[in-house]
Amino acid sequence: MERLTLSPYSLPFILYTLLMKTALIIVIGVLLWQSTDARQFTSNALQSASDFIEPSNTRPQTIGERIDSFLN
Repeated sequence: MERLTLSPYSLPFILYTLLMKTALIIVIGVLLWQSTDARQFTSNALQSASDFIEPSNTRPQTIGERIDSFLN
């Protein structure tokens, strides 16, 4: 009987990594779904990231001001 090796290009390795990634996404999703504080934190972080990526055009900001507003 041939011994299975988990080289990065073997089918068992690819299936294993796909299974682990899927399981990790499901666990994170369940934890976020059950915790109101985690959902609020995630929401605030995503909103801050979107504000950082697309800042308002009313006043030009330096990169330092953008980082400060992102961290506050």
